[in-house]
Amino acid sequence: MRTKSIHYLPTYLSKLKVGHQGVKTKNGLGVLDMTATENTIHFSDHTKDKATKAKVTLENYYSNLVAQHVERKQRLAKLEESLKDESLSEEQRHEKRLQHAQKETEFLRLKRSR
Repeated sequence: MRTKSIHYLPTYLSKLKVGHQGVKTKNGLGVLDMTATENTIHFSDHTKDKATKAKVTLENYYSNLVAQHVERKQRLAKLEESLKDESLSEEQRHEKRLQHAQKETEFLRLKRSR
């Protein structure tokens, strides 16, 4: 059954017109050619509210994720700066870096478990 649909795909694609605005439908209109009055989908207020809530939730989640990443980078830079100032052996510096990485890992684990 799948081979038939794949077989007919080139025929269908050849009927589509392609222009500078992407794939066009059989009547020659592309997505960018449509006006607001054509094929308008109306959503209920409840659906719009849920979509807005989902959008805000996702935006907050990812902005917090980016902010946390920046903070981790800043803490690492601060550690590296303090290691430059101190007169420590390379082994001691390596140990401090490992301790820092362990603290960061534990902090992230705690955040995920909340």
